[in-house]
Amino acid sequence: MQLESQIPPPIAELDFTSTEVKKGASYTWEKKYSVVAAYLATGNMRLTAKKTGVNAQTIENWRKSNWWPELVAELKNTDRAELNNKINKLVNIGLNNIEDQLVNGEQVLNQKTGELVRKPVSARDTTNIVTGLMQRQEAINKNELEKEIGKATTQEILKSLAQEFANFNKNKTEVVDLPFVEVVNAIHDEREA
Repeated sequence: MQLESQIPPPIAELDFTSTEVKKGASYTWEKKYSVVAAYLATGNMRLTAKKTGVNAQTIENWRKSNWWPELVAELKNTDRAELNNKINKLVNIGLNNIEDQLVNGEQVLNQKTGELVRKPVSARDTTNIVTGLMQRQEAINKNELEKEIGKATTQEILKSLAQEFANFNKNKTEVVDLPFVEVVNAIHDEREA
């Protein structure tokens, strides 16, 4: 992955057309993006400075700026999305391969003729494959169900709290105004002379 060639995705509050940085130094957003990516890859400020050619103090100042965490989040989200896409492709290839072998049989070498022939998948292998896939599917469905139940439970708790607050407001006792009586020199009048 070439870091300098990537252009950062737009972030709402940032002006990516500006190249000016405080104290007169000018760096493009592409350079800043590559510095953030290098820092995430190495985790070391000095190594990042050496790799990117940007002063370590400048990088430290950038780390304190408001755009740094946003670029970090964008880079992490981009990497996570790329990884998920690769995993999904591999899973699809694997599932297609399993489907082909279950439907058409495994390819094996016929020792007598030297040709590749299709041999039906054994019952044990088929059972293991199907059982594994069913367990995975069940785990995914259970996870989704737990998420829905968690949302429903939160909603039920909020409704219960709202009802309790409503009951609390209904059960308020009446406030009675008492007349104010002023006692002048009460302690002084009780003293003995």
